[in-house]
Amino acid sequence: MALLRGLLVLSLSCLHGPCSVFSPASATEPLGQQIVIGPNQETLSPLSFLKLGNQELRGQPTLKKALADCKAAPTPEQTHRLAKAMMAFTTDLFSMVAQRSTSPNLVLSPLSVALALSHLALGAQNQTLQRLQQVLHADSGPCLPHLLSRLCQDLGPGAFRMAARMYLQKGFPIKEDFLKQSEHLFGAKPINLMGRKGDDLANINKWVKETTEGKIEDFLSELSDDTVLLLLNAIHFQGFWKSKFDPSLTRRETFHLDEQFTVPVDMMQALTYPLHWFLLEQPEIQVAHFPFKNNMSFVVIMPTSFEWNVSQVLANLSWDILHQPLQRERPTKVQLPKLRLKYHLDLVATLSQLGLQELFLAPDLRGISEQGLVVSSVQHQSTLELSEAGVEAAAATSSAMSRMSLSSFSVNRPFLFFILEDTTSLPLFVGSVRNPNPGPGMQALMLLLWTGALLGGGSCQNSAGSLEGSPAPETTGVSVEEEDPFFKVPVNKLAAAVSNFGYDLYRVKSGLSPTANVLLSPLSVATALSALSLGAEQRTESSIHRALYYDLITNPDIHGTYKELLASVTAAQKNFKSASRIIFERKLRIKSSFVAPLEKSYGTRPRILTGNSQVDLQEVNNWVQAQMKGKLAKSTREIPSEVSILLLGVAYFKGQWATRFDPRKTSLQDFHLDEDRSVKVPMMSDPKAVLRYGLDSDLNCKIAQLPLTGSTSIIFFLPQKVTQNLTMIEESLTSEFIHDIDRELKTVRAVLTVPKLKLSYDGEVTKSLQEIKLQSLFDSPDFSKITGKSIKLTQAEHRASFEWNEDGAGPTSSPELQPAHITFPLDYHLNQPFIFVLRDTDTGALLFIGKILDPRGT
Repeated sequence: MALLRGLLVLSLSCLHGPCSVFSPASATEPLGQQIVIGPNQETLSPLSFLKLGNQELRGQPTLKKALADCKAAPTPEQTHRLAKAMMAFTTDLFSMVAQRSTSPNLVLSPLSVALALSHLALGAQNQTLQRLQQVLHADSGPCLPHLLSRLCQDLGPGAFRMAARMYLQKGFPIKEDFLKQSEHLFGAKPINLMGRKGDDLANINKWVKETTEGKIEDFLSELSDDTVLLLLNAIHFQGFWKSKFDPSLTRRETFHLDEQFTVPVDMMQALTYPLHWFLLEQPEIQVAHFPFKNNMSFVVIMPTSFEWNVSQVLANLSWDILHQPLQRERPTKVQLPKLRLKYHLDLVATLSQLGLQELFLAPDLRGISEQGLVVSSVQHQSTLELSEAGVEAAAATSSAMSRMSLSSFSVNRPFLFFILEDTTSLPLFVGSVRNPNPGPGMQALMLLLWTGALLGGGSCQNSAGSLEGSPAPETTGVSVEEEDPFFKVPVNKLAAAVSNFGYDLYRVKSGLSPTANVLLSPLSVATALSALSLGAEQRTESSIHRALYYDLITNPDIHGTYKELLASVTAAQKNFKSASRIIFERKLRIKSSFVAPLEKSYGTRPRILTGNSQVDLQEVNNWVQAQMKGKLAKSTREIPSEVSILLLGVAYFKGQWATRFDPRKTSLQDFHLDEDRSVKVPMMSDPKAVLRYGLDSDLNCKIAQLPLTGSTSIIFFLPQKVTQNLTMIEESLTSEFIHDIDRELKTVRAVLTVPKLKLSYDGEVTKSLQEIKLQSLFDSPDFSKITGKSIKLTQAEHRASFEWNEDGAGPTSSPELQPAHITFPLDYHLNQPFIFVLRDTDTGALLFIGKILDPRGT
């Protein structure tokens, strides 16, 4: 069985000042309706969200579309042209998404996206309508929404369902024609936004949760103040195989990631499966149709070569190829992996690249309202579950082919898939699977390559991070928290959540500084945010908790556990110092009910500014000096006078290696900034270093871990080629991924060179926080547990210093670090851009993270 859900939300917002409002009965009627195709009113899945807002008016022409001509039932020719157009749109959309994504697996519903855009087309005029039609490859003019709606109504009764909903700012002047057509074609009447952001978000997310049968929760985390209209649609497909797989035959089999590496997966099997299949030539691609009972098919497109990308494959596939008559089914030995996929994406950039930039700048949507509107957000999420009983999702494309005999069809290598309606070959879902078992919380599979006598041959990691030959986990897709006892310890689970926030913060900061070193101690920033949440009411508290991943923790005493975490990571022997402080505007009266738990759990008291910038700066510097024992330089940056809430996080670390470097072997050596430039820097050397090592073929980097004193260690990520683009490595970083690395690296002896390093950072992380789900803290948060006055976060500052040199605890390798016998030379030279992660080994907490493009300084 396959179960697919797609959700899309489109938002429209006011760009220039507040919207004009009025109160016609049609705009205030508190109604909403699902359109249900099939006998039962079941909830749906792929969901798309479009959000619109106001823009400046550009005149008020009233254009009436000739909708009367669209009411007739579509002819077979129109239906085929529309299905062909949807396949072309699917190819464009999915190719663009695949180019931008770093995820190993993708799934989305192009039909859900097309429905949202066609709903918008009801109110689009002139060039905006033309652009929408061009991107959707539609030649049906104003009849597009009617044809697409009618086509969806005729799809697989009982298996395919569609629901739509429209949320409207109360009193917003929306045109009656748009309201009528929205209800007639998409079953969506307007439901008023209440004007209370928290309640509106709760109501929208409740509908999403109910519509997707609980599969999609907290879909929206924010709702901007200028939002006036939300268009939502959800589609759901549940298909049962025409020939069911026997669950007793499902067993662990090998899935080939490439020519060298494999992962174990649960593989459904059948010895004589009635399958439609054929082979395309140039490039050679196997195509198979797994039929459902309801005139739908799960179509697998599997290149025989490992060297392919989505755009290349789809360029050779067309609707005509997939739609041509299939040869009769033939009994085939089949293997098909069980799957569970989920993918969420913001489509603004993708749709802009496809040619719809105008929607987000200055569209003509006067068919919706004479108020100037602009699309401000397009969110989409899809899920897929594939099991023995049936399937949910898919879409298709194809290319010129010749047919040949296959005795078996084993889906044991990377592939594309579609869910297609058989009569029209309309694509409902599309996806790609490069690694069906990427491991819990990991965006890329960690593969450790060992050669020679190290392991006696190649080996690779399975989903739980163990090497091949180790006991396999009983199920796939289970989270680390459930599988690994390490994460069952409350303080470790909290450390993982806070660290994942840290990796998010680092990714944003690195993206904002692509050509510069990055140094962060995210724990100090997370601590300030966690402490601030003590004073937040539910809506604002939830925003902070989601950013810190607390929503994934079932811990009734997060702040008490945080106190344990801070005590552990700042223990004297760890050489790590971290402190955080909340600073408030002058003359603010703070409630004692906030101060007491703040001091109890976080060991700090808030600071009220005096209003004298020099005095305030001196006081802050004195506090930093006291907390860091004078290890951080005094800041010269003045505190802005308009501060409402300022968060300050500071940290310092000076590492001491478990085995020190010989200073006599330190020398000036080349550090390669890129392929053409290098600089001379002091390099520490050890020709017989003992370290833990692995090679990640997905990330194309060598990983090494060096132990430090005090239960801390540092992990280096070194690309195999000189490059300053470390994005692929950065995107893979999660607490769970680092934990898996820590378990799987092997102790080896190597020729090691490491640059001496002393870095510092003194600046803001305000923009970075705004990028990671926390914009609402800077807009209109609710901190009424702190004070009766309206306050908001205005600035977040971070000061950090990090250094290492030759210092170490001992002159020789620790006795417990016995390297594996190696019959080949192993070099590990940090002489080019790299990433490092400083980790507390007791809790797994991320203490420092850095991107070093030039070790001479920030």
